[in-house]
Amino acid sequence: MSLQQGQLINYGLLAAFILHHIPEGMILMSLIPITKMKYRLFTIFCSTLSIVIGMNIFMGMNMRWDSIKWNTVMMGMTIGTLGYVTFYELLWKKSKNLPKGKVALIVLLGMIVIHYFVRFFPSHH
Repeated sequence: MSLQQGQLINYGLLAAFILHHIPEGMILMSLIPITKMKYRLFTIFCSTLSIVIGMNIFMGMNMRWDSIKWNTVMMGMTIGTLGYVTFYELLWKKSKNLPKGKVALIVLLGMIVIHYFVRFFPSHH
C-alpha cells in the first residue's frame, strides 16, 4: 500500500485483499478432512500465517519509503508475480484440459467483474 501524500488507505485494494482471502480460507478448511491433517498442526499453520501477514501489513503501513524508485520496483515485482500466476499458472496450465470456449467465457466474465469492481471502488482521490 502506498501511504504517500496523506493517503491512509486504498479502500478498493483493501476490499480486494479481504475478498481474496475468503476463498483461500474455504479451500484450506475443506482440505483438512481430505488430507487427515491434525487440527492442532492446522491451527499452528493458520496462526503462523496470520501473524506473518499481520506483521507485513503493519510494516507496510508504518515504514515510509518516499522513494519513487523503490515504489516502482515493488509495484513492478507485484505486477510481474500476479501476471505470472494469472496467465501461466491459472490460464495456461490449468485450462489445457478445458474447452477453449469455456476458458474464453470465464476470462471474459472475470474481466467484466474486474471492470465493475474498479468502477465501484475507485483507487484515486
